Amino acid sequence: MIQTTPNVKIIPAVVKPIEKTNKYKQLRVAAYCRVSTEQEEQQNSYNVQIAYYTDLINRKKEWTLAGIFADEGISGTQAKKRPEFLKMIRMCKKQKIDLVITKSISRFARNTVDCLEYVRQLKDLGIGVLFEKENINTLTMTSEFMIALYGSFAQAESESISQNVSWGKQKAFAEGKVSFQYKHLLGYRRGADGKPEIVPEEAETVRMIYELFLDGYSLTDIAKRLTLLERKTAHGKTEWHREIISSILRNEKYVGDALLQKTFRVDCISKKVKKNNGERPMYLVTNHHEPIIDRDTYNRVQQELARRTSKRKISDKTLTEQGKYTSKYALSELLICGNCGTPYRRTTWAARGKKQVVWRCISRLEHGTKYCTDSPTMKEEKLHKAILRAVNEYLGCRDEIAKILKANIGSVLECQGQQEILNLENRLRELNKARNNLVGLIASGGCDEDKLDSEFAKIFNEEQSINERLKELKKIELEYHKNGIKYIAGIDEAGRGPLAGPVVIGCVIMPEDSMIEGINDSKKVSEKKREKLYDEIIENAISWSVAIIDKQDIDELNILNATKKGVTEAIQGLKTKPELILVDALNGIDTCNIKYDSIIKGDAKCYSISAASILAKVTRDRIMREWDEVYPQYGFAKHKGYGTKAHIEALKEYGPCPIHRKTFIKHFVD
Repeated sequence: MIQTTPNVKIIPAVVKPIEKTNKYKQLRVAAYCRVSTEQEEQQNSYNVQIAYYTDLINRKKEWTLAGIFADEGISGTQAKKRPEFLKMIRMCKKQKIDLVITKSISRFARNTVDCLEYVRQLKDLGIGVLFEKENINTLTMTSEFMIALYGSFAQAESESISQNVSWGKQKAFAEGKVSFQYKHLLGYRRGADGKPEIVPEEAETVRMIYELFLDGYSLTDIAKRLTLLERKTAHGKTEWHREIISSILRNEKYVGDALLQKTFRVDCISKKVKKNNGERPMYLVTNHHEPIIDRDTYNRVQQELARRTSKRKISDKTLTEQGKYTSKYALSELLICGNCGTPYRRTTWAARGKKQVVWRCISRLEHGTKYCTDSPTMKEEKLHKAILRAVNEYLGCRDEIAKILKANIGSVLECQGQQEILNLENRLRELNKARNNLVGLIASGGCDEDKLDSEFAKIFNEEQSINERLKELKKIELEYHKNGIKYIAGIDEAGRGPLAGPVVIGCVIMPEDSMIEGINDSKKVSEKKREKLYDEIIENAISWSVAIIDKQDIDELNILNATKKGVTEAIQGLKTKPELILVDALNGIDTCNIKYDSIIKGDAKCYSISAASILAKVTRDRIMREWDEVYPQYGFAKHKGYGTKAHIEALKEYGPCPIHRKTFIKHFVD
């Protein structure tokens, strides 16, 4: 007997009588089995396990089958990824299972922590786990120590297997063995030889993405266009997002290379996948497969991506870095604070329930007066007017700066493109003339027939080449036509910048096979040529209309909103409803529930927009010539209302007439 101190009294335990148990009560036994791979031999093992436990439980009279729970082709390192295992645990918690039987601890779990956690949960419920291989019943006193010991062995085995697999992958990488995830890769499929094979339709989409990006479109704008075109992603969906575009633009596989081990698994327990930022070696396999994008284009895209995404200081004065690239607003990256050198950012202010759009120095906006003590906040509307006045002033003395402008603008891509078009059209006219001359020689009978055949062949081949190049100018419409869109309306305006007269919006649906020689941005075509093209466009168009917005609306609504109003009216004026509208760099317009695409420099790139620009320009010029007869002192027939030097001088001398825009001439008239 245990000796106690004088102040301690032992209270004896009360022994409860043993309840009589029903010797015929059967234990509800469940079996758990698992195989970790989907290989054929493992599949056989899986089926054998199910048959074995079904037979074992049914042979024991004291047991009754509560269920066979089997996870197929799933690793055992994480219980949360084993649905059948978790289902079994839920049934245990509902007291529908009395005993769990499994082959071994490694089948139950290869994670020691998980194994002990679930064993303890079941033990608290009075449910034991019988591990056959180790001959352990978790309801015995020594079971937890043994489970921890064997569980550690199982976990170490998993880690060893994982290390061996990783070593095998490293060796394969070093040997240049590439494995493609084709279901995530647009443009390629597995070929008959096991190597990547280009899918033409998908490759076309990839090339379009690269072209649009280099043309200045943002990732979001590209995604919108592809969605509008209903182009399919790698997963077969027609909805695109900027993240998908970014991934395609950065993927080295499109240039024929393969970068291996971009990601790696941190450990075999958590199975967490991490982006490789230099923690592990990477392997670049060059010229592995046929490229979709040429290397020069790919490199230019990477440079442009770096430029757009980088944040850089504008000057030594500023501590605030420039924000990310955007193509949405014309003044982005152009408006610079004169005090600290930081770019201005467009933002919306709300005061007293009223919103207004302003531009403000980023340093001042984000840090107050810490880095920039004196920078003005400019209302967008006033800013636009100030820029417009400055432009008009320069236009007024354009003769003096013509040489400077030509020297600087001549290298701009748009101008180069327009000059190419003009050169091609001129060359076609020369070839046609040469053909007529050859016909004349044939009629005279004084020529070598072989030489004539040769000359005709040369003319024909060159014409073919030129016509193919001109078709390139219609590639935007062709893309949409290929996707089943028949009626495409081009929209453009004339007269947003003048001091007088209306703004005119042209809208036209051209036939799919239309190819009128000379159609171009109206500003690049002579007045005589525009008049001729105007008649040809009207004659050939499926439907066309023009909207004329007078100076009253311009003064009341502002020029932007007046233009948008004109766009809506022009669309409503069409006799044939378009399926798609292409507009020259104008967003936020009411297109009467018709899909639209805003094309940067559309009047230079898009056939239907160019045609619309000619309709608008010719219509407005005719209006201004009529006004010239009413108010000859201003010279409207010559300058069409633009702020030339002669116009401004006349305005100062005679004052404004009824067609002058009051909001445009404040700078010139008191």
